Amino acid sequence: VWGFVQKKASPNEGMEAFYKSYVRKFNAPEVGGNVQEISVLLKFVVEKDGSFTDIQIAGPDPHNIGKEAIRVLKAMPKWKPAEHNGKTVRSSFKLPIKLRVN
Repeated sequence: VWGFVQKKASPNEGMEAFYKSYVRKFNAPEVGGNVQEISVLLKFVVEKDGSFTDIQIAGPDPHNIGKEAIRVLKAMPKWKPAEHNGKTVRSSFKLPIKLRVN
């Protein structure tokens, strides 16, 4: 699994469209208080076929949204895999998820 590649893995529709679609599928929990934003960092591998494996929560998950974040990522379309030296490779990816709470 490559950590540094010449061309990173990315969503076919682009990152902005990916995040919009991701947020629509996300069922945010009731957090109470005056919390403005909830966040979690996901770490995973983008396989050569663009699928996601080894999805984990990286770092703190104070609002317990990690399971939901993983569920939504698993439901998202495959990505364009990473490339290195002209070859398609498996690569690690960190994806910060930040959601505003209404």
